[in-house]
Amino acid sequence: MVESESESDAQRGATRGSRPSMREVASLAGVSIATVSYAIRSPSRVSATTREKVQRAIDDLGFVVNSAARSMRTGGTPGMGVVVGDLSHSFSVGVVRGAQAGARDSGATMLIANADRDDWEQSRYIELFDQARLQGIILAPLDESRAEIARLREHGSPVVVVNYRSGADDHCTVLMDNDDVGYRAADHLISLGCRRLVFATGYARAQPLHERRHGIERAVADRDGVGLDVLMRERVDAEDGRAIARRILATPLEARPDGVIAATEIMALGLLQELAAEGVRVPEDMLLISTEEDWRAVDAPVRISRLKEPAFEMGRQAAVLLADEIANPETHRHRTVTLAATLFAAESTLGRGAPTVEESPSQSHERPAANS
Repeated sequence: MVESESESDAQRGATRGSRPSMREVASLAGVSIATVSYAIRSPSRVSATTREKVQRAIDDLGFVVNSAARSMRTGGTPGMGVVVGDLSHSFSVGVVRGAQAGARDSGATMLIANADRDDWEQSRYIELFDQARLQGIILAPLDESRAEIARLREHGSPVVVVNYRSGADDHCTVLMDNDDVGYRAADHLISLGCRRLVFATGYARAQPLHERRHGIERAVADRDGVGLDVLMRERVDAEDGRAIARRILATPLEARPDGVIAATEIMALGLLQELAAEGVRVPEDMLLISTEEDWRAVDAPVRISRLKEPAFEMGRQAAVLLADEIANPETHRHRTVTLAATLFAAESTLGRGAPTVEESPSQSHERPAANS
């Protein structure tokens, strides 16, 4: 059964002390709720006459005047939002900078929210951006975010997801090939003679780290006589690296790893510091590589080998995809873009004084969205 309101009912609703709803705007304007949504979010999809009726209803009811509504009335630039997991990490900073560049090139403004490694904060910012009726959202989530993505889509909000596979095909996704990251990190150590590997990691629910672990396991399975231990912490900070180093040091000398893969470079720095404090030298006694880059490790006593994520390009492409969906809702095709990381081999695997060697990434690729 479809409920309806008369014009007087809609007008009375605005005087009850509660915020007028989109249903009340639709009733007063004599259009559907979907038409109101289009008029606010994608004004090019409705006629000028309809936009004027909707705007009059918004003004008469005192409906929340948000950035999108103002854009409809004044011709302002469309607003996008980007929500990232942790701006203390180089990856999140790169995504934000890339998203800003892509939005700027598309003539859009960009609002930025930092979840600061807090699931609740991430949900709160997503809800705030959704309520503000931004024309689209870029989400680089901390971990499991399928429900939040589905809610945004149900509300009609275009969304592009970065570095996370949601399993849905109703939005665009920009990924890094994390399985390839893990494989190349392990393969680099194995090619240098390592046979006892450790993967030092954390964030049990983090999808990218699971994919990197899978890549490491593939590399180990491809070589005879190579073993792998996975040492897990809650997070991937320097203290977590130091804690894992202490676990390594507690094992008998003959059972210690000869190669360690750290989830993050700041974690690798903690490992390096703790090992050095106990007289274990990197790379003379143990090789060390990180699966991602972090500016906070720039002053490490040994330059750390790492995989550098294409974070800026991921953010830029996400903004371009989002701008296309906003501008061309009828013809836009959801798709998944996958980019590759670059391996920088440095002193922690090549030897002290060795120059850094850059290994070009494998070919990036794009395919229709089917993010399962």
